[in-house]
Amino acid sequence: IVDRLRLKMAIILDDIDDDDVSEPGVGSLSTDELRREVARLQSMLGESGDEDAEDEEEEEEVEEEEGDAASGAVEHPSAFDLPSFVSEVKLDYTNGDVYKGEAVERIRNGRGIHQCSNGDMYDGEWKDDKRHGRGLLRYVSGLEYDGEWVVDKAEGHGVCMYVNGDKYEGEWKQDLRWGWGKQTYTDGDVYEGEWKNNAMDGSGRYTYADNSYFQGKFSEGVQVSGKYSSADGSLEYDGQWKGDMRHGQGTFHLSGAYKYTGSWFENARHGQGKCVYFDGALYDGEWQSDERHGTGRYKDADEEFEGMWKHDVKEGYGTSKSISGGRYQGQWKQGAEDGNGKRLYPDGSVYEGQWTNGKRCGKGKFTDASTKEVYNGEWAKDMRHGYGVCSYADGSKFRGEWEDDCWLQSTADPTFTRVHGPGLSRGIAGEPSIFVIEARDELKNKRMNGGDDFYVCFENSDTKDNTFAEIIDHDNGSYTVRFSTKVAGTYTCSVMIGADEHVADSPYVVKVLPGRPFPRRCHIKGEGHRVAELGVKACFSVEALDRFGNAVFGRISDHLPLDIKIASSTNEICDFDVAETQAGHYSVTYTPTEAGYYRLTVESCGISIGRSPYSLEVRTKFSPSSGPNECVNKVTKEPEISDLPPNDQVKLWEQIAQQEYVTLDGDDGGWASTDEDEKETAQERMTREHPDVPIITNLEDLYKVPLMQKVLREQQRKEKAAKLRQMRKRFEKMEENDVNMDSKMPHPPENSMLTELD
Repeated sequence: IVDRLRLKMAIILDDIDDDDVSEPGVGSLSTDELRREVARLQSMLGESGDEDAEDEEEEEEVEEEEGDAASGAVEHPSAFDLPSFVSEVKLDYTNGDVYKGEAVERIRNGRGIHQCSNGDMYDGEWKDDKRHGRGLLRYVSGLEYDGEWVVDKAEGHGVCMYVNGDKYEGEWKQDLRWGWGKQTYTDGDVYEGEWKNNAMDGSGRYTYADNSYFQGKFSEGVQVSGKYSSADGSLEYDGQWKGDMRHGQGTFHLSGAYKYTGSWFENARHGQGKCVYFDGALYDGEWQSDERHGTGRYKDADEEFEGMWKHDVKEGYGTSKSISGGRYQGQWKQGAEDGNGKRLYPDGSVYEGQWTNGKRCGKGKFTDASTKEVYNGEWAKDMRHGYGVCSYADGSKFRGEWEDDCWLQSTADPTFTRVHGPGLSRGIAGEPSIFVIEARDELKNKRMNGGDDFYVCFENSDTKDNTFAEIIDHDNGSYTVRFSTKVAGTYTCSVMIGADEHVADSPYVVKVLPGRPFPRRCHIKGEGHRVAELGVKACFSVEALDRFGNAVFGRISDHLPLDIKIASSTNEICDFDVAETQAGHYSVTYTPTEAGYYRLTVESCGISIGRSPYSLEVRTKFSPSSGPNECVNKVTKEPEISDLPPNDQVKLWEQIAQQEYVTLDGDDGGWASTDEDEKETAQERMTREHPDVPIITNLEDLYKVPLMQKVLREQQRKEKAAKLRQMRKRFEKMEENDVNMDSKMPHPPENSMLTELD
């Protein structure tokens, strides 16, 4: 509209004499100046009165269509007519809204008040029928905005009063708080800083009602990084945030408590951090859920600790140094020494051993720096308690039982104690190795009572496996040691007493030899027990093993005599050589004289060795002059009847016998029993010696026993009653046959006989 007005003014000014009208700079005129210039020109042309009358008539007409700017028909001026500017108009809208104010050609321009039918109101400047400039918008709900507008949007500087009583004063953009502004909340909180998209975004300061504040960076309405301080300054945090929670890296200071710098996770110290306490103590290390947890270093006025923490207490491995000069290195639990550890005391004394709840407990060694005494033994509640050896400065020793740091009685002296028996040098796999310990005191006298803390350990030199032997205390100063193993080899036998003191000449070297050869565990190796060539010497070997699989060395002919048979349906090979080697092997060689299939049986004392019997194939020797085709033909030709293996009659009869055995016995248990199976068990011996004692093999029979006993008693009662009835009838018959005799004799009481029988 302004452009059109300026265009018309330029045309009119061209037609006016320059002497009568001095042409102003139209392009530089303000809105108010332009209005005054238009009014002056209209008065000069004499058109002002007529146009005012027309405007009043047109304002009374109301258009039916809702939302039109004016209520009557509008005549559009020609390009050479001036716009109709009315300083005060009233526009009525079909929806009930009313506008009063300035307008240009019935379009809201300038200042005016728009009153909505629902009670909402805008009082301010307009441009092209839109709120533009400065104005006040007030809603019936109580929301109120007073500030700058651009194209019907709040933009620029303005003050907004919200329904809940909050107040914002600052910059706006597109009806949104955007830029620098101050928000005052009804609860007393105040934020002043940068806004973006109607949310706190950027730098700002948020002051709470209690005068505590946060100053730093915001993003989309939440705190990102900055400093929080309480009203009195006793609590401060400067760092990263996640919403209203400390999260990330930051420094927290609580007056009178501590100052922490490090990692945070949702308001809790978490990760790596350093904490300085108000009393001067310091912790630098790992945290978890606001507790010291992980590896860390702690220092206070009394000690310095570096090691593992768990749930705010020392736990795991760590080193502690006291201000007095003491030092502990070892295991911790619940903030106290617990487990294995070594402590150096301020006076130079040293204890190395086991701990429980901060006290020496278990086995340990203590060296007293002042008295030069060395105690190696058991402890309880920080006192010598149990078996121990105390070495004094003069070289004397006391071995024995201690109680509450005082000795009770001496025990065996490992130097003078004797150990003897065959089990100290060798043993046999599967059989117990036995030797004896004779306990003697420090005066070389044989002890007359037991109770000494001996233990014997055997260590395999190859596998390094440890096995403890059984010790039998005869309570007279002598002890029997029994050790048994199934693995042959060289062992180191350590005979110990108390706190790991070797007895006599311990350790000893013990060789555990393999047992007797066990035919079923022996192996047959070599191609000679499967395939042989006609006229060529064949060979196989027999490896001797005991029942536990240990290789047997030396001469084995006395314990494993071989019985070898190689036979077919038409031939038997009797010419074979059996040679014994020192390595516990037999070497068997033979030369087949006839091709075909044979049955090879290898036994010892009637027991098959390995998987004997075997099927042996003796192949025809091929001529070196034969061509490859001829060799192939010989190999791939159809076998003749004589080449097929003969029927194994022995195996067939063995199967028939086994079937008959199963038919009679119910199963094949015991068919292929070993020497171990043939031994009489304790239960079998009990059954044989006490055949009248019932043996319960099914636990359900325990429930059936009382029922069966009840049935048996009922059956016995019925049998007894029947017997009594028969006797009564017999007696009654005898009385009828001998009445006279019965009359001469006095009558016995009625049922006396029955009573006696009962």
